[in-house]
Amino acid sequence: MFTNITADLRHYARYCYRGKSIWKIFPHLLLAHPAVVGIIWYRLGRMAWKCNIPAWKQVLQFLYILGLPCARIYSGVQIHPNADVAPGLAILHSGGVVIAPGTRIGPDSLLHHNVNLIMYRDAHGPSIGAHFYAGAGVIVIDNVTIEDDVTAGAGSIITKSIPRNAVVAGAPARFIRFRKPHEQPSENKTLAKRPVKEWISTKETTTYPEGTPSKNQPPIS
Repeated sequence: MFTNITADLRHYARYCYRGKSIWKIFPHLLLAHPAVVGIIWYRLGRMAWKCNIPAWKQVLQFLYILGLPCARIYSGVQIHPNADVAPGLAILHSGGVVIAPGTRIGPDSLLHHNVNLIMYRDAHGPSIGAHFYAGAGVIVIDNVTIEDDVTAGAGSIITKSIPRNAVVAGAPARFIRFRKPHEQPSENKTLAKRPVKEWISTKETTTYPEGTPSKNQPPIS
């Protein structure tokens, strides 16, 4: 648990504080990004539910449930203990984040506020790879697969699987382009400021009639 929490805090340090020591930034982190409390509380709950010693399991689960209302109110984050979140999760700001049971998230992913990874018809939530970047208000529904290094623009509603390195946006989400080399938004490595035409080709953003495949546009199945 503590190893995972340390990895989470280090991701915050890299993204927001230029790699400063996690112990120096921790007080400021609690105020600037209350969602970190929700992540820490999830780690405690995950440990409680995976504990193999019955007596300790009951004690840990009781402590987790006892403090859960306070953690949710302060952080605005609700991560189910049965979600499988790899080390290095960072949630910026606070409020409106829900991660459903059975959801899997790869390492070093970053979510903004109001992101919902939820289930509707399936028994568990989505499977998400490493370095996933979700802008504010992203919703991922049901057991879809999002591969590594995917960027979802703010307000995207994802209902289908997304290939590796894709950038998607819209409601429902549509393929925009592939990430450029060395582009890693989850680590605050974005493209240099330049005219849009230089980094988004016209072909990649062309709207095609329903059911007409584009050879420049990978399938979102």
